[in-house]
Amino acid sequence: MKVLIVEDERPAADQLAQFVRRYDNSVEIVDVLDSVDDSVEFLSRNSDLDLIFLDIHLSDGSSFDIFNDVKVCAPIIFTTAYDQYAIKAFKVNSIDYLLKPIKYEDLSAAIDKFHSLRGNNKAAAPQSEPPIDLAAMQTMLRSLTHNYKKRFLIKAGEVIRFTTVEEIAYIYAEGKITYLVDNERRKFIIDYTLEELESLLDPKIFFRANRKIITKITSIRKIVNYQNSRLKITVHPEFMTDIIISREKTPLFQKWLDR
Repeated sequence: MKVLIVEDERPAADQLAQFVRRYDNSVEIVDVLDSVDDSVEFLSRNSDLDLIFLDIHLSDGSSFDIFNDVKVCAPIIFTTAYDQYAIKAFKVNSIDYLLKPIKYEDLSAAIDKFHSLRGNNKAAAPQSEPPIDLAAMQTMLRSLTHNYKKRFLIKAGEVIRFTTVEEIAYIYAEGKITYLVDNERRKFIIDYTLEELESLLDPKIFFRANRKIITKITSIRKIVNYQNSRLKITVHPEFMTDIIISREKTPLFQKWLDR
């Protein structure tokens, strides 16, 4: 059995590999990766995998970003720090989640479930696995935080003020800096990553369009079909580059618009 581990904390990755080999010392761990970019590059070149252990929060973003850039056919067991009640809710999707710190007994049960779902047929093609409902999992992840942010503290020189969610037009990242743009075209630096903001902002109002920007429903002015079954959106105030919704993310975006 060929296994890929994607985990940005080395001690956690080492322990996970140890547990997998303890479960079955014939398992081949083909690689241990720690970022979205490395995972996309690896998965675009390697499709011959039986199982992937995937951390939800990686060094350069959310693991869900991987699915925007590459097709993943292998079944996945996610690892996460979310509470046990969330884990139980996730399991309605028939995808296993391991709560950190991971216990061997939980990992063993997850792999047992994997074998059970495959009918112990290790020769089965990856395409025979049931499809992963990424849209449902993304919605579930983002809905865990019910007390969404209502305002952000903003520092302008020596003055500290706040901006309410109603005043936000969109939020984007440039390098390691995150900017909030309000309805009056004013731009402010805020101390959050886009990944953190995904769980802090109400998913009914905000949408992570791509790895660079979180849009707001009231700021979208135009949506047009774009090449390769993608969408291009225009927002107000105008953003500095085209905002492209990937082909994989387009159905989720359309569902979000149609709520």
